[in-house]
Amino acid sequence: MKKKLGGKRGWILGAGFSRPLNGPLLDDLLRFLPKWVVKAGLPTIEGKENPTLEDFFALRSEVARAYCRYGMAQGHWSNPEEFIDHLESAAVYDPKSSIRRTIQSLVKSGVHWPKDESDLYKLTTLEDLVNAGREAVVADCWKFLDGQKVSEDRWLPYRKWAESLTRDDTIISFNYDAVPEILMAHPGSKLVVIPPKDNELNEENKRIMDDRQQFVVRKATENDRAIVLKLHGSINWSRDKFDRLKVAEGNTAECLSENGTTPIIGFPGPSKVSRFQTELGPFWKHAEDALGVADHVYFMGYSIPATDAASRDLIVRTVSDSRSGPVLHIVLKSSSNPAAKRLQEILTDRVSSEVRSYDMGCEDFLDVFEVVPYSSRI
Repeated sequence: MKKKLGGKRGWILGAGFSRPLNGPLLDDLLRFLPKWVVKAGLPTIEGKENPTLEDFFALRSEVARAYCRYGMAQGHWSNPEEFIDHLESAAVYDPKSSIRRTIQSLVKSGVHWPKDESDLYKLTTLEDLVNAGREAVVADCWKFLDGQKVSEDRWLPYRKWAESLTRDDTIISFNYDAVPEILMAHPGSKLVVIPPKDNELNEENKRIMDDRQQFVVRKATENDRAIVLKLHGSINWSRDKFDRLKVAEGNTAECLSENGTTPIIGFPGPSKVSRFQTELGPFWKHAEDALGVADHVYFMGYSIPATDAASRDLIVRTVSDSRSGPVLHIVLKSSSNPAAKRLQEILTDRVSSEVRSYDMGCEDFLDVFEVVPYSSRI
């Protein structure tokens, strides 16, 4: 018999939530795989008479991976997320800053990877490398879902979970991938992904949902559905070269094939802040409200990355101030790994709520536990 999950629930999704579906964890991002894009369905430029936009983005993705792995080997950064953070910072920091000078020197010289005698990987400008790094991250978050079908066995715990949710559930995702969108399209799913904000923004309304967002939330509540707030954006949200908002369905990453298209994603670094103050701002306010009244909060494969101070502040501050005193549940594959220990220490030291840990993957947790209506509080 399955164990019951009652009360008002907040679900915080991290990379570990998508891991059973082959989603990349932090260290899996930007792996250097020569001709990676061939496997991704995007051909390389080499040997083609008339290269396409797909070829262009594919080549830049490969170059960004070489820079990332070279810099890790040289000790410039310790992981792919830190690499992106350094790129984003270098783009806006003073030219005399150490980060800017380090990145600029690598742009100027290019890198040989994986060996000194390997091919030279090089882009012309810092801006090119910043964009290439973003595109490579988007490509990784797109590729693992390409060709997957929600009817496959690995999706079964996720399908049942999506079908069991109610308006008492709020899903807060820090992932860029389209797993929520794919689940939302499955018949019987109770998930509703809230789109990004698109109206005129100013200091007074940046944390208020626009009319379209409010309508979607209202209809979801009326139909007893759970809303999904993607606080870091999504690979299928973008703005074209005319700054028009584009929200694609399913696992789509148009920024990999359309010139001048910018993904609406809060990448690590200074650019993340501007995203939080524009299209993604209302999600953070709504997440605060949901966590403030939750009876239970489930950390599904999420461990509060060291570079993500905004997320840490949101969770710790909101849960600490909550009048409901929610029970906090940490669901990570191995409770002995550093990420799980760090999360447990943060929550135990700064929050007075009860903390429970589950040494299992998200797919196993969803298979063991069953969501029940709010009236069945536990």
